[in-house]
Amino acid sequence: MPPTHRRSLSRSHRTTDPASVASFVVVQPREDRLSREGEPLRSDDDPELMVHVPFISDVKVRGVMVIGGGSGSAPSRLKCWVNKAPGEIDFANANRKTPTQQWDLAEDHDGTLEYQTDFTQFQAVSSLTLHFPTNLNDDGDTEIWFIGLRGEGTINRRDMIVTAVYESRAMPQDHKTPDDENVPCQPAV
Repeated sequence: MPPTHRRSLSRSHRTTDPASVASFVVVQPREDRLSREGEPLRSDDDPELMVHVPFISDVKVRGVMVIGGGSGSAPSRLKCWVNKAPGEIDFANANRKTPTQQWDLAEDHDGTLEYQTDFTQFQAVSSLTLHFPTNLNDDGDTEIWFIGLRGEGTINRRDMIVTAVYESRAMPQDHKTPDDENVPCQPAV
């Protein structure tokens, strides 16, 4: 990702949960893709793995890279949902929900393969939910060392909360006019 994306990636989801910490580490700048420091993101006793990537501002995602583990532990399929809340897509419903886009993945140990997104569907992305349902072995743990996202950041921030109140029926006491307050109206200038 260009430097603007590094600033767009949310760092607020750090926890002490090892899976969350590992997912934070595998989404990293492209120049660090071959780093094997620490542990890979690894599934528990089955090949399914899910990563939620929030951004602090909208991004336009053009491509995805995935570097998996060796010996067939690399993921073989990726399903991606755009702008879903954390937990909205989970292991129980991921096979029933239609993803925004999905790819069959090839084994790639050096990060040369990039999977293009349907750019029209990845324009105003505030979060990505990535589901890796299986690995090349169709069994055992799935390992991921690197997830790379290519695109561009925008300045559209999603951290503002808008509270709007609508009246179904106007309340006269809420709408005082100058006549109601015995104040003469001033002519418009």
